[in-house]
Amino acid sequence: MAELAMPPDWLVSGNGWADANQLTTLKVCDPACGTGTLLMATAKVIEGRFRSAGGSQDDFEMLHLGLIEDALYGLDINRHAIHLAACMLTLSAPKIDYNKMNLYNMQHGVNVTGETRAGSLDILTNSAGYMPGFAPDTSQRRASAQGYDIDAPDLIGACDLVIMNPPFTRNDIRNRNLPEDVRKKVQQHEIQLANSVDDPLHRSAISQSAIDTFFTPIADDLLHGSGTLAMVNPFTACTAPAAAGKRKILTDPERFHLELVVTSHDNRRINFSENTDIHESLIIARRPTSESQGKPTAFVSLADNPASASEAHYLAEAIQQALTGDVTALANYGTIAWRSLEQLRNRPWNVACFYDQSLAGVYDKLTENPALAPIGNLAAVEPEGRRARDAFTQAEQRQNPDIRALWLHKSSRQTTMRTSPDRFLVAKKGRHDYARYLWSKRSHLLLANRMWLNLTQTPAVFSDEPVIGSAFVPATPLSGNQRAICKAWCVWLNSTAGIICFLNTRQKKLTYPSFSLDGLRSLPVPHPQHCDIEGLAAAYDQYASQALKPFPEIHNDPLRDAIDKIVSTAVPGLEYESCDQWRNSIALEPSVNNEKEPFRLG
Repeated sequence: MAELAMPPDWLVSGNGWADANQLTTLKVCDPACGTGTLLMATAKVIEGRFRSAGGSQDDFEMLHLGLIEDALYGLDINRHAIHLAACMLTLSAPKIDYNKMNLYNMQHGVNVTGETRAGSLDILTNSAGYMPGFAPDTSQRRASAQGYDIDAPDLIGACDLVIMNPPFTRNDIRNRNLPEDVRKKVQQHEIQLANSVDDPLHRSAISQSAIDTFFTPIADDLLHGSGTLAMVNPFTACTAPAAAGKRKILTDPERFHLELVVTSHDNRRINFSENTDIHESLIIARRPTSESQGKPTAFVSLADNPASASEAHYLAEAIQQALTGDVTALANYGTIAWRSLEQLRNRPWNVACFYDQSLAGVYDKLTENPALAPIGNLAAVEPEGRRARDAFTQAEQRQNPDIRALWLHKSSRQTTMRTSPDRFLVAKKGRHDYARYLWSKRSHLLLANRMWLNLTQTPAVFSDEPVIGSAFVPATPLSGNQRAICKAWCVWLNSTAGIICFLNTRQKKLTYPSFSLDGLRSLPVPHPQHCDIEGLAAAYDQYASQALKPFPEIHNDPLRDAIDKIVSTAVPGLEYESCDQWRNSIALEPSVNNEKEPFRLG
């Protein structure tokens, strides 16, 4: 990531990369630096550029010292991580004075007078400076061999590069290192921070349920007018409704030119970080210039995500060449697609969902089809599975009232569009009214809220008796013949076009995605006023009990082909001739077939 953030033609002027004095005046900040991995990578890239540009070997030691003591800034709430970062950065230069390093243990907690701080998040309101009287474990400190010195830099609007892999810990489990009473105060302080941010776009980007949403506004504040932002984010930053505010910041032409998004579709290595098992994306955005105006964003999808640093170097070079139009080297690693600002602004970056990015283009056309509408506009899509789990527990025997649910999503059971309940339910103690309310939301049509793509055959199912679900979400049409509409939508959502819609709204792991209520509500479905609902419902009656093949076998599934033919007749603007190519592309998607080795010929 550091190489992609600092290409050979980066903002260095004068003698460029060969000028050690100029390089040490750079300001690079990681506001959640952990053990300093990204700072170390940044130093190595700068030193490598220095050597490649013909910099004097006599100046190298001075360059290294200057980078560690003057250019690199690391902030973190974990003092142990800060010490490890200091050790990492001094491995090759043990003579560096710890007192001169810009590594800061940020205030996090409550002091004896009741003042509360939330680490780097306080940068958002310019309140991250040292507060006198803090207890030793909550003061902001510079790491040093002798102890901690009070010293906090003002980095607002001063950074050339912000490089980060911000934490994405869920709200319900973060800050657990603090006592319960302190934890509650810190959480309340975070809420106050979010509400008191002056910038309305920053304020709208922050979600209390996801701490990583604080860090894009922080980076925006830290960068100067020609700075660069480079970050590792969960893949969901590209598609999740909760990350819409973050995407708005990155596609605001007054703030950034979104240059590059890299996503791994290599099932052997789905991430770019250590100690995580979720799909991740690298994002590079730069302050806009007259040269960047109108330039599209590159989306790179990797079939082969390098395992070593040396191979990652060659990948970075290949991506940089691809950005100039030469894709020959990148073809050894993956694919590239381009999207204009108009295609990205105020919408999910669904192109990152696919290795074959043409499938994202299919979805874009479907959302533009006037015969289709988001199901959330036509139906009540609720309750989500966790609400049902909050209110009900499973029962071995039939109860009174007789409440049944489609609780599990077992691929061995859900092979056809027709389904039936698999569990009796009983309301939990003290939850009877809430359980009664949720039961009123039952429906014939149920949408999967999570699934293994390599095993799934039916992402939507129809139950003859209306039910609720845990791994499924009921969808109840707001008007019309509900039973017929549910049948019609079930056929559509099991067609190739419907599956493409599901694949474009994935969150978390690409191979085992979850679907939020907002994501499910965005699924396009045939509008009853513009499509042949009766014809689709009749197709359900004809094929409901026949088993469909799993997604990886979609390209040779005659039943899916028959459904596609009927759907293309019932929905205006849909071409049956395209469905065969779509099915082939889906079957080859690494995240769909979950094959460990990239697909190769020969």
